Amino acid sequence: MELTVNTGTLAPGFYEFYVRSICSDSDKSFWTGPQTFFIALPPAVCASVEIDVATTSPGVIDLCPGESCVDLTAEFTDSKDTSTYTVLPVIFAPPFPFTGGTQLPVTTDDVWSAPFTLPFNFCFYGVNYPTVNVGSNGVITFNTQAANSNCPWAFTQTIPNPGFPIRNAIYGVYQDINPAVDTAPILRSINYQILGEAPCRAFVVNYYNIAQFSCNLTAPLQTSQIVLYETSNIIEVYVQDRVSCTTWNSGSGVIGLQNNEGTIAHFPPDRNTGQWEAHNEAWRFSQTEIQL
Repeated sequence: MELTVNTGTLAPGFYEFYVRSICSDSDKSFWTGPQTFFIALPPAVCASVEIDVATTSPGVIDLCPGESCVDLTAEFTDSKDTSTYTVLPVIFAPPFPFTGGTQLPVTTDDVWSAPFTLPFNFCFYGVNYPTVNVGSNGVITFNTQAANSNCPWAFTQTIPNPGFPIRNAIYGVYQDINPAVDTAPILRSINYQILGEAPCRAFVVNYYNIAQFSCNLTAPLQTSQIVLYETSNIIEVYVQDRVSCTTWNSGSGVIGLQNNEGTIAHFPPDRNTGQWEAHNEAWRFSQTEIQL
């Protein structure tokens, strides 16, 4: 038997429900549950203004032709302070491809890229940053690292934690992966892309078909994507495949954000440090405080 329940319009977020059978007032089953589901967010919006008017000469727009009114259509972002974030699911439909970008020089185990200059400043936990470092272990940080210096792999702590090995960072998915493992004939890549036009560009980092350290090819390959959006400062993490290597580093993996001090962190439900598994899921980290 199928049962349909109209819940009305629900805001994006996570929900639980319980179910029981009612045959009569005196014949009712026990409650079962909770069952969980979520309402996904729509795609990120970029600010824009459109003007639909005729021109009297090339390159000249008459805003008041014949003293008539002109309609302006605007789509805007509700810019907010980045001191705290809301974490909500989005539909797994990566806005950018996992392949086709520029290969980053992080092709060996446990290394950082050189500081990468972003095409736009990005505000993270209240600070504007012009550069990022990309690590080979599924993490980017706004703390400057030297090229080819060690990208720490060992952790079992949950976030937030002042002793966490990498802070001021976006984890997506942070785990001990090893891009040096040969996956041929399957293509593997850690690459970046800068897509779109100002003020609506995106900086994209892809971890595509990367093996895990120790488990190597005995465990499925890992694929995920981190997206930083210009202007809105929204962060998205797309996880196509994450399977824990339980025989190494306690199978630790984490999705989330953490500030520089390790005192504040934001992460999806059940995606803090652990042995969880995920396929075709996505998360958005957006600001929750209004910028005055």
